[in-house]
Amino acid sequence: MFLTIRGHLLVEWDYREAYDKRLLAICDRLYVLTLDDWQESVSVAADMKLARSMGKSSRFYDPEGA
Repeated sequence: MFLTIRGHLLVEWDYREAYDKRLLAICDRLYVLTLDDWQESVSVAADMKLARSMGKSSRFYDPEGA
């Protein structure tokens, strides 16, 4: 999930946590775009943990393998 304000990407989990909770609440699952270094992302890990806690599955999308 990405939040943009006036073209700037806000990626800090502390800022996005409340937004992501509301968005995940209405989603069926979380899709993770597996770009370079996605596994090191604190916010991706937090989103996946949050999705799990809500009983939502995570699916992965590799743009190179599409």
